[in-house]
Amino acid sequence: MKKLLVITAALFVAATSWAQGTLNFANFAGGGTVNAPISDATKGNALASGSTYMALLYVAPAGTTDPTSNLFTLIGTGTPLSSGAGAGYFLGGDTAVANFGTGSTISVLVRAFDTTTGANYASATVRGQSNIIPVTLGGGQVPSPNLVGLQAFSVNVVPEPSTIALGVIGAAALLLRRRRA
Repeated sequence: MKKLLVITAALFVAATSWAQGTLNFANFAGGGTVNAPISDATKGNALASGSTYMALLYVAPAGTTDPTSNLFTLIGTGTPLSSGAGAGYFLGGDTAVANFGTGSTISVLVRAFDTTTGANYASATVRGQSNIIPVTLGGGQVPSPNLVGLQAFSVNVVPEPSTIALGVIGAAALLLRRRRA
């Protein structure tokens, strides 16, 4: 009997250590809890529409407030935006979040980009990101929570160095070189 209890306890500990929390990766949820469409500032703030736009889910430990922090980890490969009446919205559904169990609170960030301007978020020239929100994960018998607090945002052209700025740097380099000669 003792062995059976020890084995059962060991199995329980092993099973719970592999547990993953879940959330509903969508920027629209019924009941008005989430309504945060994504627009495209390069197209007059029209709603971003179709599979050429990709939404990405990033998570970090609770309390992470810097969107550039390397604590944010990409979950999955992304979800395309809908078109037609669903333009501006993505509906990724229940998404497992590795390394965070049911009941864990995490920081969530959504990033979106136009895939015609780059193969991924980092290389895309038209991209944007949401506000950071806290989410307490569901899973198992606990329903997956919606992204309550997510705000609408736009994708926009990422500024590139201007020709004038590059010219100024070149002129400064020539002056420094002439001064040394």
